[in-house]
Amino acid sequence: MKKKQSPSVVVNSGLSKPIKNIGGIILLWVFSSYSLAAPPPGQAAQSCSTDFRLASSIQVNGNTQAAGSTGAAVNSLVVFDYSANGVSGTPLSAVPVGQVGSVWGMSYDTRRQKVYSSAFLKRHSGFGPGGVGAIYQFNPTVTQPSASLLIDLAAAGVDVGTDSRVPTNGIVDDPNELPAAVTDPSWDSAAFDQVGKMSLGGHCCQRRQFYIMGNEPEAA
Repeated sequence: MKKKQSPSVVVNSGLSKPIKNIGGIILLWVFSSYSLAAPPPGQAAQSCSTDFRLASSIQVNGNTQAAGSTGAAVNSLVVFDYSANGVSGTPLSAVPVGQVGSVWGMSYDTRRQKVYSSAFLKRHSGFGPGGVGAIYQFNPTVTQPSASLLIDLAAAGVDVGTDSRVPTNGIVDDPNELPAAVTDPSWDSAAFDQVGKMSLGGHCCQRRQFYIMGNEPEAA
């Protein structure tokens, strides 16, 4: 009987530490030297027909986790046909931003048929319920899916930085406070020079391996 391999986060030159099991997926923490445009060594690239669907992320202004948020119901993760054009009123599948917050990196797991999205620091757009190290998952075949947390890398011990925002109190009177109202402005001052330096970047899912780009400079 083949021994089950323990999932791990790999940091720099093969250094690793075990993290919790997430359904047999091996998490690989990657820095600069790995190209996400190519498949991992020894694995052939996958192809598909011209009849397929695309998923995209949308960042929404404000703190969608705050009480009374007017932006929490706005669509953040949307799925649409590759051949679609023009203005589409209803996407094939959509996840509201209140479930994921600001996300950017996306990949599709053909084995589990899940779309993964990772937290991303976007100025004026708050993080989701999983925080700065979250990777979420959802079923793209459902019209109104519920996103769930795949893993919180910060809780697993990975240094992904710290969110500089202060709690929302209803009135934006702090330079690092985000509004609850989606139409209200904010300074979000500290986030200005943190974009691309904390939280998560892009990622790639290949079979049972998950390659994640880290943005925290001290870990590179």
